[in-house]
Amino acid sequence: ISCFVCGVRDRHFDNQMIRRQDYRLFHIDFNFIFGEKASLDASELGITKTLYNIMGDKYKVFVQLACDAYQVLRTYHKELIECMQTAFKFLYARDTVEDFIRKKLRLAMSNEDAKHWMTKKLVRAPQSTQTALKNTIHNLALSMQSSNSFSQDADGEDVLSD
Repeated sequence: ISCFVCGVRDRHFDNQMIRRQDYRLFHIDFNFIFGEKASLDASELGITKTLYNIMGDKYKVFVQLACDAYQVLRTYHKELIECMQTAFKFLYARDTVEDFIRKKLRLAMSNEDAKHWMTKKLVRAPQSTQTALKNTIHNLALSMQSSNSFSQDADGEDVLSD
């Protein structure tokens, strides 16, 4: 949820690690933040059908916990904004960071309305065709990459092999 609020993009299975025991997500690769996108990107939440299937009935628990986390970020929005402004002060103007986070947290909404809005986004996320397309193309690129391996010739030079 913090990645969603801070606009971390390019979310796909290579940029998210999942611990099976408790479904904790750990994100890596933060090249696209505050709404900047890769040329082909997953939806804002980037939750795949595969992740949904792995969680099974626990996805309802995940949605509840994610909504609780969203409410905590709303409660402590001033601290979050200040932290992100400090962390990215050499890359983004303070106003840009604040405006982005305030918009993502839907601070003009009541807590109840914001929770309902986030719940709907999370429930719909695994059905995203945009996320499915991003991951399909990413899979194809990885399989092409692995089939094009390099070896060294007699002179020690790298050569493409089949």
